[in-house]
Amino acid sequence: MLAAFAASYLEHRDNGDDRNNEVFNQAIIAITTHTGNQLSGAAWSATSMELYLSALEQGQLMDFAGASGDILFDSENYTSALHTTYVHWQIWDGKVTHLNYLSSDGSHRTSAALAAWNWSTANAEASFEREAKNQDAALTYPTLTNQYAVLVQGSNGWNNYRHQADVLSVYQQLKQNGYDDEHIILIIDKALATDARNANPGVVRSSADGPNLLAGAVVDYDNATLTAADISDILLGNMTATTPVVLPRDAGQNVLLYWSGHGHNKVGNGANELVWLGADTGQGFTDERMHQTVAAMHEGGIYRKLFVITEPCYSQNVITPLVGIPGVLAMCGAGAYEQSFADNWNSDLGVWMRDRFTYNLLTQTATSPASTYRDLYLYCAQHTLGSHVHIVNSANFGNLYTTGPREFFVRE
Repeated sequence: MLAAFAASYLEHRDNGDDRNNEVFNQAIIAITTHTGNQLSGAAWSATSMELYLSALEQGQLMDFAGASGDILFDSENYTSALHTTYVHWQIWDGKVTHLNYLSSDGSHRTSAALAAWNWSTANAEASFEREAKNQDAALTYPTLTNQYAVLVQGSNGWNNYRHQADVLSVYQQLKQNGYDDEHIILIIDKALATDARNANPGVVRSSADGPNLLAGAVVDYDNATLTAADISDILLGNMTATTPVVLPRDAGQNVLLYWSGHGHNKVGNGANELVWLGADTGQGFTDERMHQTVAAMHEGGIYRKLFVITEPCYSQNVITPLVGIPGVLAMCGAGAYEQSFADNWNSDLGVWMRDRFTYNLLTQTATSPASTYRDLYLYCAQHTLGSHVHIVNSANFGNLYTTGPREFFVRE
């Protein structure tokens, strides 16, 4: 609605041929800036729309009213609706469950909604301190002997282009930081890059002008040949006919597990899981499988330290069961009821090219290689809009203020 009104506003002003994005954005700001002039009727009704369009054609700026009152936005960036009522709900066990309620209480005061919008960035430090309990836990680790990474694309198909781009982005950063292919187990959809819709066959990028992330990549597994159970075998060092490349059993090695793809939660889908390709609900890498696999890795002496990073929607549900397992730190890009948002749309390819959380994760680890886990969390929490980043199990891992992701992302 606002885009249509802004287009009308521009059409009837003397702007010549200048219709670029900046001008259009300024038009939206102009028509949503409070003026004190109000037409009768809500702007979303047909009759009132005619009145508003007529006023705009005559160069008049009016204040819009929506279903819940005046349409007002924060004056700094015009991205937060300040006068509205919003309820985020889901149906769970046959009942309506309210997850979020935002309102400016009808008095036109804006602090409540604006505070909610800014909460995650303004309070990221407090959130981290709550999640990073016992930050001074005294843990003793054996001498570091090796470093490995297991990178998993849990999805397939052209529409999931971004998941492969994210996995390959992690792969390329590890290669730049000293890893060789003998120490990276790469699991992706091998058919994606040669899809008929790919204008550049064999090329996968995370931005339109970015490098080919497949260049030089040694792919260990086509995910179409694996199941969620096979991923467990790879992590546990169980060599089979299906899983010939696995982690070695070495209690002195640091292991990075990164997973990109889709997620389910029990409320909406019946299971908390990292979805595996087209498998039925509950057949993916579930919260129970995650716990059993990592607990067995600990008991079997597979790792010294393990850093689990999950990108998918709702993936807080899958990393929470890791709490209590020694030597494990886990981080996710979305909360238990949240989606993980895509980023960087490519209209030529018709796909999203990356996920917001992973882009932020790799930006921080690349530009600040000496940063701590606290720094990593704060950067991702403050830049990942639309979902909340979580980090768990510091009490069984160590001080997140003095150690950092370098021990997994840089091969010493």
